[in-house]
Amino acid sequence: MVASAEPVSGDGDSPFVFPKAEGLPVGNYRIVGWDLDFSGRRLVDEILQIAAYTPDQQFSQYVMPCRDLNLAARRRHKLKVVTIHRYRVLKHLKNNKPIKTKSEISGLVDFITWLEEVKGDAKDGIILVYHEALHSCPALLLHCLGRYPHAELLERFKSVVAGFANGFAIAESRCAKTVTHFNLRTLSSTLLGKEENLESASDRARLAYQVLEKLCLEDGAENSAGAGDAAAPNVATLISCVRGYTQPCRKEEELLLQQQEMIKRQDALRPVFFLLMRGNRKERERAYLLRKHLVDANVDMTIITEAWTSGKKEAVAKLLEVKAHIADEKDRDDLLTKIEWHFVPELRPKIERNPSYSKRGRRISKSADKTNGKFFLTSTVENGAQDATSPTSESPDTTSVSPEKSQSNGTAKESQTVA
Repeated sequence: MVASAEPVSGDGDSPFVFPKAEGLPVGNYRIVGWDLDFSGRRLVDEILQIAAYTPDQQFSQYVMPCRDLNLAARRRHKLKVVTIHRYRVLKHLKNNKPIKTKSEISGLVDFITWLEEVKGDAKDGIILVYHEALHSCPALLLHCLGRYPHAELLERFKSVVAGFANGFAIAESRCAKTVTHFNLRTLSSTLLGKEENLESASDRARLAYQVLEKLCLEDGAENSAGAGDAAAPNVATLISCVRGYTQPCRKEEELLLQQQEMIKRQDALRPVFFLLMRGNRKERERAYLLRKHLVDANVDMTIITEAWTSGKKEAVAKLLEVKAHIADEKDRDDLLTKIEWHFVPELRPKIERNPSYSKRGRRISKSADKTNGKFFLTSTVENGAQDATSPTSESPDTTSVSPEKSQSNGTAKESQTVA
């Protein structure tokens, strides 16, 4: 079981390195294509849609997130959260139609119940097949299942599912000579002869299963390109092809725990690199690289603090050289400088920020009138001129009479009198 269900963040700069799949022994399994729509790629993000596919049955369930979607998630999944009075609704961006949703725990319960029905007589369990290069879906799903220990969702899930298989790894090994890109869009166009949208998890789950069928044919992907849905391997061939690329649930839980520990080390090292994190993109990438050296060497803030307490800068330099194994001298010196700034803040350079100026070269300040509580903008000229007068509450009278008009009116009256 997942030891910690507490939300952990991480910046995504140091992607977790997933080992090769262990594989499953020979047995009676059932293959199911599946995928998830998430609000992001961090463990604190929420499920938006759970989808699964078999040739006989399909499953799709949308989940209402607790937080609103950011711009990246809206563009990626073409979804948005709309608040109508006291209610929140999930809608499509294309047709603006509302979507029937459930809570996260209800969606997970329905998904596990559906898997128990699909399992049937497959006594050894179900193999969930997904297709992505980041290997993030299993960890995100297991982390969400671990959020509800009272419902025992994780135990029910492990009793049904035997492991996870990544179609991306299968495509890399079987299509290395014929295809250069192994993403789902390219493989569906090459092997299935059709191009479809990949915005919805239900479409990706179906394509992951269909692409897997083409990859597991006896002749491989070379003779099945463009064959469409005509050719499909039998169940035994499909299982024997997928077993070697399957990661058991037990191993996925261990990888999730390692990933959580890595993210905790990243978060603990955040005070050392906060200046670079607040900089531009180049400075942030530099901070990510320096922090990655420490995270990969399992050096956390506790070890650095102990080294600084024992021998100050010299002990930290020895720690970086011996345990972190940083070969680049520039990276080692730069990292040592950042650590020294953390423990001796007086050495940190001070950043002077220039005051903001308007387009006319005047500094804009905001002042409040204490009498009526209204705010007025006052401008101060740089050359030492006096402050501009604040506007009055009453608008000036602009209905002045033109002198030419008044003169013409007077001439007309005189002509009438003479007449």
